[in-house]
Amino acid sequence: MAESETCRLLIVTDDQIEVLRSLVNYAHQRRSWNDETIDADRYYLPDDDAWDVLEALVSDLEDKLMSQCDFVTLDDTNDRLGIGVAAPNSRLDVGAGAITLSEMTPPGGTPANMVVLFAKDDGTGKTALIAKFNSVSRVLATE
Repeated sequence: MAESETCRLLIVTDDQIEVLRSLVNYAHQRRSWNDETIDADRYYLPDDDAWDVLEALVSDLEDKLMSQCDFVTLDDTNDRLGIGVAAPNSRLDVGAGAITLSEMTPPGGTPANMVVLFAKDDGTGKTALIAKFNSVSRVLATE
C-alpha cells in the first residue's frame, strides 16, 4: 500500500461482497471506463497509461475481495464482534491472536456493571495493566 493511501474499515454483508465481486468482473472491461466525453452519447476510452493504473487498482481490489484473509465479522443479531473468526462465540472474539494495548491517560468514569482495561505508565517507567471499575481501579500486572 502506498504511503498516501488511507485504510478504511468497511462493513458489508456476504451478499454485498458477492455484488462487489461481480462488479469487479465488469471493471476489467476497458469499455466500462471513460476519460472524457466526446458528446452526450460518446466517450473516449482511457489511454494505455490510464488503463494500466485502472487495471492495477481493480486487480488490487479483486485480490482483497477474493482472498480468504483475516477478517472482522459483525454479528449484529447477537451483538458480537469477531476478529479473525467467521462466527464470533462471545461479544468480542479474537481468533488466534492477541490484543495490544499502548499506554494511555486513564479514561474517565466507568459506567456501573462495566470494566475498562487499559495500559498506563506506573510512574516508574514501567507499563501497568489496569482494570477500572465504576468505584475502583486495580493493577492487574506490571512489567
